[in-house]
Amino acid sequence: SEEKGVQVLLSAWRRLGTAIPLKIAGDGPLAPAVQAAAAQNGAIQWLRAVPHECVYDLIGAAAFLIMPSQCYEGALPRVVIEAFAKGTPVVVPRHGAMAEIVDGRNGLYFTSGDAEDLASRVQRLHLEPSPLQQMRVAARRTFERNFTAEANHSALMAVYADAIARYQGQGLSGLEAASAT
Repeated sequence: SEEKGVQVLLSAWRRLGTAIPLKIAGDGPLAPAVQAAAAQNGAIQWLRAVPHECVYDLIGAAAFLIMPSQCYEGALPRVVIEAFAKGTPVVVPRHGAMAEIVDGRNGLYFTSGDAEDLASRVQRLHLEPSPLQQMRVAARRTFERNFTAEANHSALMAVYADAIARYQGQGLSGLEAASAT
């Protein structure tokens, strides 16, 4: 759909020409535009609707993942975390949750809605394999540090420990604490 930034992605590829391959997985109201772009540019491959497990494999095989969304995705965009799990860097707009989890080492930002800026970021990654390999390592490290079950458990336990410390620091009994809230 429009807010997912498909038109920006296609416009970026019109600027890039046929040198850099692009695979687009998914279906929706902009499918005719994607189909037309793929017919005009041999570098664009439209895969249509793909089962999730296959998408996950595609993400792992990709040099990088582009999430051109123009909307503020949820608190934690799943596809970005899936890319990091596979050690795949991302190219995302600098807004919403993406601005919090992408740090320049595990991916790049582009200006939301700006196809020219997106094209320049993609071209940079395509032409510079050494930094891209470093980003792959950093993407996986980001996943291991922040998004594994163990990392989430540790973060949750830290929240509980902080809550207990604050509760004990107030010197409230259980009954007083319950009525204070």
